[in-house]
Amino acid sequence: MNDIHVAILWHMHQPNYWDAVRGYYSMPWVRLHATKGYYDMLMTARKFPGLGLTFNLVPSLLEQIDDYAKGAEDYELKLSKKNPADLTFEDKKAILSRFFQANIETMIKPLHRYMELLQNRGISCSGMEIETPLKKFTDQDYLDLQVLFNLCWFGFTAREEDAGLRRLLNKGQMYTLEERDAVLEKQKTIIGKLATLYREAWEQDIIDISASPFYHPILPLVCDIAIAREGIPDVYLPKNSFRHPEDAEQQMSMSMDYFIKRFGRKPSGMWPSEGSVSPEALDIARKAGIQWSATDEDILARSVPKYDRSQDIYHPWEANGIGMFFRDRTLSDQIGFVYSHTEPSRAADDFIGRIKEIAARVTLTPACVSVILDGENPWEFFPNSGKDFLETVYSRLLSEKGIKPISFTKYLEKNPPEKKITSIFPGSWINANFDTWIGDQEEADGWDVLENTRTALVQGGGKLSKAQSDEAWREIYKAEGSDWFWWYGDDHSSPNDPEFDRLFRAHLERVYQILDSPPPSEVTEPVINHRISHAEVEPSGLMAPVIDGKITTFYEWTSSGWISTSGPEGVMSCGESILSGIFYGFDMNTLYLRLDIAKREPPIDLSSRELIVSIETGGGKYRLELSLGKPENYTIFRNIRDKWVRRSRKDTVAMDKIIEMGISFEDIAVRKGEAIDFRIAIFEKGLETERWPKLGFISFSTPDESYQSKMWQV
Repeated sequence: MNDIHVAILWHMHQPNYWDAVRGYYSMPWVRLHATKGYYDMLMTARKFPGLGLTFNLVPSLLEQIDDYAKGAEDYELKLSKKNPADLTFEDKKAILSRFFQANIETMIKPLHRYMELLQNRGISCSGMEIETPLKKFTDQDYLDLQVLFNLCWFGFTAREEDAGLRRLLNKGQMYTLEERDAVLEKQKTIIGKLATLYREAWEQDIIDISASPFYHPILPLVCDIAIAREGIPDVYLPKNSFRHPEDAEQQMSMSMDYFIKRFGRKPSGMWPSEGSVSPEALDIARKAGIQWSATDEDILARSVPKYDRSQDIYHPWEANGIGMFFRDRTLSDQIGFVYSHTEPSRAADDFIGRIKEIAARVTLTPACVSVILDGENPWEFFPNSGKDFLETVYSRLLSEKGIKPISFTKYLEKNPPEKKITSIFPGSWINANFDTWIGDQEEADGWDVLENTRTALVQGGGKLSKAQSDEAWREIYKAEGSDWFWWYGDDHSSPNDPEFDRLFRAHLERVYQILDSPPPSEVTEPVINHRISHAEVEPSGLMAPVIDGKITTFYEWTSSGWISTSGPEGVMSCGESILSGIFYGFDMNTLYLRLDIAKREPPIDLSSRELIVSIETGGGKYRLELSLGKPENYTIFRNIRDKWVRRSRKDTVAMDKIIEMGISFEDIAVRKGEAIDFRIAIFEKGLETERWPKLGFISFSTPDESYQSKMWQV
């Protein structure tokens, strides 16, 4: 067997979850991964300094870690800090919906009390169903849940080094407020020292660090979105041509500047966002000082003639003046998706065995196997957060004869590329193309609204101060991030889609806010706009409520439909919802809506909030705008050639204990038997803060003369 080098890169990344409207992070993943994967992976690397592991740290992640260290919060953290005795009904619904966001087998079941609480809530429990267990949970149940949710996200390093955490894990239940606060303080302590620990390990040559463009954009698409045609000739592209290599240059420049400021030097290597490469993008990286980069093996297969996988991916190639490494997909995916179900020693045997097989067949020496994958998410699925697997594999890599672990940087210094790629094929690590981020209607719409907002900034930016201009452009760069487009289209979907859509558009809304210009409907309306959602309860008959802002009688809304304002378990949409209940129904001439305001102490300040009901019918698009501070001031508009024109109305609105609306079918130009699609959104200071349903519209058909007889037959 020939000697063979093994270079491993762990990619650490999260998009920017900051919600400028609420003033906190909309999702908790930076904070929770910090005490697990980010900490465990580094501290384990320190035990095995000869491995030369590379950690790819994305600045959009690092700036959030720094922000948490300074005291920033996310919604789950705010809920975790509340005294259970002071929790509102909405707080309790949010906790029961959101505090089981952890792998059941590896993170919840090992904590018996945590599993008991999940079973008491219901393993599959959403919408109105969650209100039943909510009433049975005691203050102690909520306190235990506050502790256990945060406790389960500590990895093995924190548990081993902190006797207090071990004691709390062993205690398992009946926690005190002081113990909860100690858990949260331990989180902050770890987060506060993470960046310094990574810097020290880099300075001591224990690890190497590489980077990505600042906000994780797909650089080739930012340079020229038409490059997507190289991989998919008939790809569906946006109406507008998005071509901004200057933005790509800025994303790279910001990344390098951040590393100089935070770590004292530039990294020499880069894992481009999602392994996405093109000749133009590599030129920009080289000019920024990047000496090596990496992508998937399929890119090499499409870049060189007479490709031989058994040989060609095991040495670097030169492309656009940069040394290029190509990940062994099989080995990388074994760690990411397979070994979590395998006993650690058997997994290590398989991993080392595969490397030896490569060494036996590769003729070009010294060969290098590139193992590149996500460094944070896999460990949720491994027993003991992956400790046994990692330590077993790391030990074997250092002890096996003929296997030489090394960093990509050091390997390239000793073994510069001997072969050259004339023109690297543009694509990513997924299918060697860009179809994850472009090609569907939603993705095209997202790129169009981004381009239009960018154009508005270019045209109106001259009147801004430097600070305003810098902030507005940073919002554009955030919106160029890959994560928003990952969730658009049909290739990926999750309950989180609406929140990613909202955050994407919030960045663009902020640009218009800085420009002191009203955002167009393409920004205020979701990109995920064509999907039909289903109400938890459909209307069961005609109704005739009194529109007075009060529950006049018990029976006036009993035949209405009902839309949940509580997300299912795992839904990460953020926010302390203003609305606690949404009911809808109709008679032969009118759409009725009832909106219940969440009760909190102190009461919610509604003075700066605006409610918008968006309606689409065969007669066009309409919206009813209502200031919650002055409910008597409401207006209905019709969209005519993308301009909202005020329309005369016969509808009625009342707000007291609840909000009630009666919207005449005549006002929205809908005939009997035709469909109405509607949704409801809350805005604060011009930015959307919540939307119901989270995806698309609620749809129903207006009643015709046969409606009552049909309902009677049912």
